[in-house]
Amino acid sequence: MTDRDTVLSRIREALRRSPGPSPSSRSRPALRAAVDLDPAALARTFREEAEAQSVQVHEAADPSEAGRILGTILGRTGARRAISWSDPFPGREAVAEALRARGVRDVTPAPEPPGEAPDRAAFKASAARADVGVTGADFALADTGTLVLLSAPGKSRSASLLPPVHVALLPASRILPNPPSLLALLPGTPAEALERGSVVTLVTGTSKTADIELTLVRGVHGPGEIHVIVLLGPTF
Repeated sequence: MTDRDTVLSRIREALRRSPGPSPSSRSRPALRAAVDLDPAALARTFREEAEAQSVQVHEAADPSEAGRILGTILGRTGARRAISWSDPFPGREAVAEALRARGVRDVTPAPEPPGEAPDRAAFKASAARADVGVTGADFALADTGTLVLLSAPGKSRSASLLPPVHVALLPASRILPNPPSLLALLPGTPAEALERGSVVTLVTGTSKTADIELTLVRGVHGPGEIHVIVLLGPTF
């Protein structure tokens, strides 16, 4: 068993123990005691939890509406440069159209030819200069309002971590109830992890710190503004 297998095994075992609710969870018993598995209920719970973490949640019934929402965000933030995943994700065409319509420069580096290693330094440099990072979302957790992003070729973490504004397009069908349901879907072996995504990034709310004089500051270690466009329609 590898170190990774050992860590995941311990996490799964800890989740199975189901300890008593913490003081913070007792204040929100309806959400923590059980999460409704109905897709509509999952979407509502995700929205409530995400917005409690200062995330702005939008809903789009079709690609055109997703593009309009993104265009509004780009205009309000005054974005001039944007970066996104080069790997296709639901709504990617709407993203490209919204960038063109707003005159926002897409600084996403072109994908490397098959067989060539990605130039991570170049991607990070582009992401650091971008005003907005636009990505898909592999999953989301309803009970905490968390986005789940699996890194892989064409899905660099820099797109979601370095720009001051992050916009994630999330298909409603990918909203899961809680962490155990996510663990059941993650790759089980190192080989599968490398193929499907070697790093799992969990995003719960905007970047914030209160290290200096206990004053809350957002956007110090990552995006200070996060938008999630939930894709509802069958076209996604």
